[in-house]
Amino acid sequence: MHKFHHKFTCDKIVPMAANAVSVSEYLLAYMLPIVSGAVIAGAGRYSLLWSVGVISSNNLLIHTPWLHDISEKVLPDIFVSTAKHFDHHNRLTKHYAAPTVDIDLFVSIVHNKVNKLMPLLGYHAKQI
Repeated sequence: MHKFHHKFTCDKIVPMAANAVSVSEYLLAYMLPIVSGAVIAGAGRYSLLWSVGVISSNNLLIHTPWLHDISEKVLPDIFVSTAKHFDHHNRLTKHYAAPTVDIDLFVSIVHNKVNKLMPLLGYHAKQI
């Protein structure tokens, strides 16, 4: 489903690449989480519109080549930078989160904490 979007590699990425997705991908991956969250949270119409606006704007920004170096220097690690997202387009093996909060960072922190906690609870990795 996401293959066409990744035909845009770092040497070919333009802001329009942000919108190079199928209708089903747009509905499932972009809108369903936002609308579901708004319904569950009981958010109003303006909250929903603002969240769609922020996500859509950030999606364009992470696909804007001239922001690559600036984003790497200025944005805190908690956010998805243009640099991180371009790295994702090159390798497809990291920086899956887009376009706002870096979920990969959160998952990595939790994973590391769990790995440190497991031996304390008596669980040990098997030696291969």
